[in-house]
Amino acid sequence: MSEEHRPKLLSAHGTFVGFDSNGNCLVVCTDHRDARCVRLHVEKGKAAFSVEVDGKMRYVVPSIDGFLLVDDLSTVVQRLDVIGQEGGYVSLGLNGFFFAAHPDGSLDFQPWMQIHEKFWLLHDDSVVTRILSNHWHSESLDRFVHRRDIALRPNFEIGLSDLIVTIDDLVFYAYSESDREIYLIYQKYKVERLILFKPLIYFCAYGDQRSFDLLACSLRSFEKYGRFDGDYAIVTDKSSDYIEKTLSFIDRERITVIMLPVVDVIDMVSARYKITDCAVFQHYQPIIYSDFDIVCNAPIANLCERALTSGKPLLRSEGTIDLVHYGSVLIQGDEHLRRTKDLGFNSGVIAFKNIDAVRASFRMIVACMYSHIRSGLPRYDTTAYDQSAANYVFNKMIDFDIHEMDNYVFPWPPAENEHISGRGLIHFCGGVGAGHKVDRIISYYEYLERQPR
Repeated sequence: MSEEHRPKLLSAHGTFVGFDSNGNCLVVCTDHRDARCVRLHVEKGKAAFSVEVDGKMRYVVPSIDGFLLVDDLSTVVQRLDVIGQEGGYVSLGLNGFFFAAHPDGSLDFQPWMQIHEKFWLLHDDSVVTRILSNHWHSESLDRFVHRRDIALRPNFEIGLSDLIVTIDDLVFYAYSESDREIYLIYQKYKVERLILFKPLIYFCAYGDQRSFDLLACSLRSFEKYGRFDGDYAIVTDKSSDYIEKTLSFIDRERITVIMLPVVDVIDMVSARYKITDCAVFQHYQPIIYSDFDIVCNAPIANLCERALTSGKPLLRSEGTIDLVHYGSVLIQGDEHLRRTKDLGFNSGVIAFKNIDAVRASFRMIVACMYSHIRSGLPRYDTTAYDQSAANYVFNKMIDFDIHEMDNYVFPWPPAENEHISGRGLIHFCGGVGAGHKVDRIISYYEYLERQPR
């Protein structure tokens, strides 16, 4: 069994068994992600703890001085006894004593057994770990339950804002149809649905070094001024190493690089819609697409929350829908389309609940573009571009919101940095590619850097 499949030990006091390699002693940890948390090895009724020290897995075994570290478990003659294991719980002992956790945070051996000697085996892939590791939204409470607010309580309970859930009820009754939701029971019979809140922002980046300079500038702004702590996906034809170096200021584990080769501009502008079969998007909600000619100058937590709860894709209105840039040729040419919007939208920012909410529409945007081109439309024609096709397909196939984004996205900013008053995503629109606006965008980011905080 690999290390990640070995369980951690949760005590009846809501703490985890850990090991401090500096003091060579067992300690309690309050967070299951603490690197000091030990994992339990059980073999033929005998048990031992393991912990990673300096990048190497070592084993924690009892000694006359308490506990010590060894490299090879096969050399250990006497290990902990598994006294009882039932329903996800385990009790451990040694030479007639019981391994115990106490309310004051101490760990030791006791000559008698109480609930303090009962530990829950917390597996990395369990529903309990999923709840502890993520942010959630409760529809009935109409509130977000952030990871920092999820509390382990005594007697194997979990506090989720006003909801108190027992671990037993989670294990026996929790149900999920996907990674993005959990149905659970609490307080004997009450039911609740928790919606995963795990935001992802993705970009499509192609071209020369100037494009990737802007990509780095945009992500720096999301990190610093947007206070975004979620994950990113980069759709590109560059290598993972290249993207990692470009975005070296972000933890590598937060970035997924998606390889999508392109031939020309049409392939580039349609790339944002070609992600529907990419497995990584199945695990996130909400999802926000962003052009990289955007600088974020204010926190975007509210935008992420609205993208999850609004029930509709959010897009930024821009100009009258009678203009060719917003699909007028396609819309007017379809006699079966009943138009419900007077304004067209800019496709530079698209926010939606999850990939299922836009899968069909995204696929049909791509099909619309390439079918039209195969039928004779020049690839460089404005009608062939993604924004025209997106406005047409969305107007015919899906209900979407073009007003909410007015609060978060501010296109076509003034030429003078000090005159930019919008708070959110400043979109330096205009043209395909980055070469003609690199200096302008970087100038604004540097202006933000000079402002007192």
